[in-house]
Amino acid sequence: MSSSVSNSNRVHLENVHIEFQENERHHLSVTIDTPNLHFRSVKMSDLDDYMALHADQEVMDKYGDGTTKTRENVVQLISTWIQRWKEKNPYSGLAIFEREGGEFVGHGILGHGDKAGESEAVIVIRKKFWNKGYASEAMLAALRHYVPKLLKKGYLVGGQPLQIIRATARLDNVASCRLMERAGMVHERDEEKYGAIRKHFALLVEEKTKTKKSDTVKKLPTMKKTKEMVSKEPAESGGMRLRSGKVCHYRTDLQSTRYRSRARL
Repeated sequence: MSSSVSNSNRVHLENVHIEFQENERHHLSVTIDTPNLHFRSVKMSDLDDYMALHADQEVMDKYGDGTTKTRENVVQLISTWIQRWKEKNPYSGLAIFEREGGEFVGHGILGHGDKAGESEAVIVIRKKFWNKGYASEAMLAALRHYVPKLLKKGYLVGGQPLQIIRATARLDNVASCRLMERAGMVHERDEEKYGAIRKHFALLVEEKTKTKKSDTVKKLPTMKKTKEMVSKEPAESGGMRLRSGKVCHYRTDLQSTRYRSRARL
């Protein structure tokens, strides 16, 4: 099986290095290096950085339910992610730092979605690092590089292979909507989530298997066109959510006449 992303409008990200490691206790950890960023599995020693991130009202305004988090909330989140790493579950939290200087930039995750085979992805960046292209770099690293590695290694989400990546952004979160559009995601509908009307995006993933004669693509069920899938103008944001699906090949036929959409990550 091989993996690739097919999107004529995609933004390329080169020089991405990913490592999967297990310690003496067989706990999994992951590092991802991009031209400007360094990701690693979240640790409890990141608590102060995560507290500052989740206590910033301007950052939290368009993320989740829009509220800041208490120390107890953040400890619980980090504990959950650490437990997943201990269980060799890579659909967990990653702390993001600048490669030059090592300053904390934010948080990223390809987490568990609402159903087996779906993964919700989240990128949250400190205000200090907005408008530097870091959110796009982080999302492209996750979708174009990390996801294919997860599939190649056979990691499951909810007991099933990854099949779809989803994301939502508030209507006034223009930056996140554009980011998802550039990433090749399809705008499905506008619907309430986390207490606000949000744009819902999806990205289907395909598995490409090699045969002696030719490469064949195992296609996932096609999404039916609905009124909700008609694209609307994007909105603005500071954080964004995604969910994942089975990958090797990202479905770009969703951007055909039947599925008119824009993408952004």
